[in-house]
Amino acid sequence: MSKRIGEILRDLLQIGDKEIQDGLDYQKEKGGRLGEALVKTKHVKEPELLRALSLQLRVPYLQNLSEDQIDRHVVSSVPIAFLKRYDILPYQKNGNVVKVAVSDPLNYAPIDDLKVLFHSEVELVLTDSLTILNAINRVYDSHAETAEHFERARTLPPP
Repeated sequence: MSKRIGEILRDLLQIGDKEIQDGLDYQKEKGGRLGEALVKTKHVKEPELLRALSLQLRVPYLQNLSEDQIDRHVVSSVPIAFLKRYDILPYQKNGNVVKVAVSDPLNYAPIDDLKVLFHSEVELVLTDSLTILNAINRVYDSHAETAEHFERARTLPPP
């Protein structure tokens, strides 16, 4: 059986019992998961939590997504509102497998939605919300620039 997230964070970051208790108190008051509570109480940063979740769930952690890793056609086949709402980014498709970057690997519904949309299996990687958001914006901004360029070219008078 895998370790609990608090134990992994204690081992990985050497956070103490007081910080864990602060997280548990926050969790009891506000709800949610312990890892999220520790981030909210500023005892753990999101990338640190994701590294711990990576160890716990045996899902790779990806520190950043470079331009050459992202297939823009895969990303743009999913509505931007869905991607931003769920902090999720399908970024590559190889055969019957779509690689998907997530910041919350335990939110199964959008992952299942992508399986249906792509008619494929999903391979998860963990990364932080900001990395996902920046990648989404880069892809959709480039599509907007391409559309604007096309529209300008279309309205030019013939030579």
